[in-house]
Order: sequence, then structure tokens, then C-alpha cells
Amino acid sequence: MLTKNDLQAIGKLLDEKFKGELDPIKSDIRQIQSELKPIKSDIEQIRNELDPIKSDIRQIQSELKPIKSDIRQIQSELKPIKSDIKEMKGELRPMKSDIRQIKRNLNTIIDHFDNHYLDHEKRIERLETAFI
Repeated sequence: MLTKNDLQAIGKLLDEKFKGELDPIKSDIRQIQSELKPIKSDIEQIRNELDPIKSDIRQIQSELKPIKSDIRQIQSELKPIKSDIKEMKGELRPMKSDIRQIKRNLNTIIDHFDNHYLDHEKRIERLETAFI
């Protein structure tokens, strides 16, 4: 196992070996960090602006909770009504066909009486013309 002194010696060897090569990299890192500072501040500003929005969202969510429960209650109350409506529709189907049949029969009867009335009118007219 390596001791603390061994690790320090290895670190010094690496520093000496890569010293010239690490300086430009360190410079690039510093430049990148300086370029990131405004971005970090922008991010922090955005976070600060989002905080009131988050609290507004929480408030709206808390206000919506009772509305959601009301909607659920209404939906549960509507389920039996919907089933009643389906049942009534099923009961009304035969009635509708019966009503259609009754209308047809009435139209047939009216046509029949109209024809008989016209026949009687023609007969009366013939009789009147015959006696005049």
C-alpha cells in the first residue's frame, strides 16, 4: 500500500512532467469558468423568478383540490343517472316503433275516409245534377 509520502512524491513527479502541458489547460479552465459566471447568475435569476410562480402553482393546486373532489362526487352521482337513461332508451325503442306504426295506421285511415268522403261528394253532386 502507498503511503502519504509516496503519493506526494508521485504528485511532484507528475507536476514536473506535465507542468508545461497543464498550464494552457488551466488557463482554458479559468477562461471557461469566467465565461460561465454570467450564465450562473442568469440561472440564479431565473430560479429567483420561478419561486413566486411555484408558490402560485401550489396555491392554485390547493384551490383546485376541492373542485376536483366536487367533480368526482358529481361523476359518481351521474353514474346511476346515466344507467337510468340507458335503461329508458331501451324501454323507449319499442314505443317509438309503436308510435310510427300508429302514425302509419292513422294516415291510412285518414286516406280511406278522404277517399270515401270524395266518393260521397261525387255521388251527391251527381244526384243534385240529376234532379235539377
